[in-house]
Amino acid sequence: MSKLKFFEQAVNNAIASKGSSEKLTVPLKVFSYNIDSVNPENSSVIGEHFFTQEPLEFRLNKSTNPNQPSINGFNSLVSGSDPRFDYSVPKNGVIMFMDCKKAEDGSYTAEWGKSAVRKNNQTIVNNFSTVKAVKQYGNRPPYIVFDSYVPTIATTLELNKVKSKSEIENLIIKTLEPKLGPDANRSIALVRIISPDAAENVLCFEIGATKKSNSENKQVNCNGSESFDRYTQDGMGKVIFKDGAIERLLGTDLTLEVIPGMSYYAGKSTAEPYFYTSEELKAQNKSAELLGALKPKTIISVWSNMLNKVEMIKDEAGNESKVRKPKVMNMYLTAAQLDDKTKLITAFNTETTNQPVYDLSEIPTEALLRIRGVNAVKSTQLNEQASPTASKPTTSTNDQTPVENTKPKEKEPQMFDSDLSESDIAELFEISKSMN
Repeated sequence: MSKLKFFEQAVNNAIASKGSSEKLTVPLKVFSYNIDSVNPENSSVIGEHFFTQEPLEFRLNKSTNPNQPSINGFNSLVSGSDPRFDYSVPKNGVIMFMDCKKAEDGSYTAEWGKSAVRKNNQTIVNNFSTVKAVKQYGNRPPYIVFDSYVPTIATTLELNKVKSKSEIENLIIKTLEPKLGPDANRSIALVRIISPDAAENVLCFEIGATKKSNSENKQVNCNGSESFDRYTQDGMGKVIFKDGAIERLLGTDLTLEVIPGMSYYAGKSTAEPYFYTSEELKAQNKSAELLGALKPKTIISVWSNMLNKVEMIKDEAGNESKVRKPKVMNMYLTAAQLDDKTKLITAFNTETTNQPVYDLSEIPTEALLRIRGVNAVKSTQLNEQASPTASKPTTSTNDQTPVENTKPKEKEPQMFDSDLSESDIAELFEISKSMN
């Protein structure tokens, strides 16, 4: 069996083993709308899964929530029949449906929908991401960044065949090269060392690309060699690559794997609502020390706290140090290509009820599954949107579960999203023409 086939089979087995209570988030590429003007709740949208190209038809369950979008609303940009075109999606655009359930007739119903792609410069990536929300520090405004890894294009080196550490260094340098130019997103190289012995941990460390000032005193991306040189100047990078640690692994039965990644930064207008402003602190009679701090009880605060654990490690002498141990979730990220930068627009969980959370050492790749088996991935579950009854298995995967048993109709699902500007709304009719 080829390596790619092995990976595909492992992924398919994982998908098939999901319990019926685990409701997915599905990105639907729109082909057409079937509008029922008499009974709008019977309207549907027809298209295909954005990644698998599976033909699908979706309806939205009726809700008492007045903010729930409608299929007619998603269609309004094309038909011009509904003034609520702030969330309309034209042909070839993408709607993200949440809390999806298969009906007896083969179509699907969802509890919520969200426009994801409406412009030609937008796309969706399906990566394993961590989320960091960084508070205001001095004059530096707060920001939100998604460090996103792509396991499907990981590269491996069998260390028993590697003759020189330069082979490893060249692979890392290539991964750290700025993918979209000097002004674009930061590249990341996640390096993992995998042993065939299941009793040994999968060791991993992350190398992030760095920036430098150009002739105009503007911060731009370093090339791969510059970023790698900075990493190896001192600290862990020096120990691994200059003090001989990596060379002692050559000729062993270990596998070195490099997973490429990229940082997606949320735009200023998108990030600001998640942090306290001076006006909000005064209105809520809160301490001025909270200026620029992350607000609690938002989707970003949940993700950031859950995916950024601090742990204590000890050296041989027993000295303790605090280290950040990031975790990741499989997520859908909607991004827009603006000049040389890729800007994050929206982020979605891939599962609405039981969202797996992985350590960096557990991100499933072909090499990890082949060498260590499926037991190497021991993810925890995120159930923040599931009711207690939703986690119980049902007798049939095709029967529709009553809405009351999944989540309250009145509650909107949490998601990370940016608001449209007035210029975005003004463009919508032109967008519809170009996408059609």
